Amino acid sequence: MFSETVPNDLNLVKEVNLNLDINSMKELVSKIASSYSKDVTKSMVSTTQELTKARFNANEALAKATLRSISTASETYATANNGNYPKSSTDLTSATPPYLNNNYCDQVISGYKYACEFKGDGYKIIATPSSSNSGSTAYTISTGGVMVP
Repeated sequence: MFSETVPNDLNLVKEVNLNLDINSMKELVSKIASSYSKDVTKSMVSTTQELTKARFNANEALAKATLRSISTASETYATANNGNYPKSSTDLTSATPPYLNNNYCDQVISGYKYACEFKGDGYKIIATPSSSNSGSTAYTISTGGVMVP
């Protein structure tokens, strides 16, 4: 009679008696495989949820950083133009040198859509998740760099 220890991570059988008949062995192997498969599935679901959360967090962080960049460009523009804010995103991107290298308005970037409202006396930029899979919080930044979720 000989026994072997089954790996602890399976948590199904602690010892296997090698004198088992073939049907008992098949049943045991089936149970071990089933247990292992369930553990792998649980692990994959957990990993997928963690990756989704990480993607949400990254998208939200990028949205806030983009809003701050647009706000900084708008405030710098106003300082250089006697307190007059840009009237469109083109005022920020077509200047030499440009206040912004890219026009983010009406664009979807990393799961967030940017809506821009520029007036000569101020601005308001809204970043909204483009789908429920890309983020959960909308952010707004307005004249003076005030951001609210």
